[in-house]
Amino acid sequence: MHRTRLWLLSSTALFLFAATQSAFAASAVALSGQVSSAKEGAMEGVLVTAKREGSNISVTVVSDDKGRYQFPAGRLEPGKYNLKIRAIGYVLDGPRDISVTAGGAAADLKLAPTTNIVPQLTNSDWLMSIPGTE
Repeated sequence: MHRTRLWLLSSTALFLFAATQSAFAASAVALSGQVSSAKEGAMEGVLVTAKREGSNISVTVVSDDKGRYQFPAGRLEPGKYNLKIRAIGYVLDGPRDISVTAGGAAADLKLAPTTNIVPQLTNSDWLMSIPGTE
């Protein structure tokens, strides 16, 4: 009986420890900030992409309804990253490069209206723009 209680208590403690550790790891943020423009203020739905120098892998997140974006710590290792955005009609006004440390980093992204929208459109965007019956 004593062993069963001890085993049950140990198992419960181990489970609670593991659950709090995974919750903490899930909430850790490597890079965060807000996307905004002078014209619209905080911008929702902007794709923010970070690509580490010397790597061919990019990680992309989407800004929320308040313009905030967050890259989870498990997706970005410490290092130098190049930032890009995708928001039709806008270009990144700054900053473009950021250093992510083990403690995380923050970068508020300012967007400016583009003067040439053509390079931003995908094949799907072009097809959707063709006039015709709906």
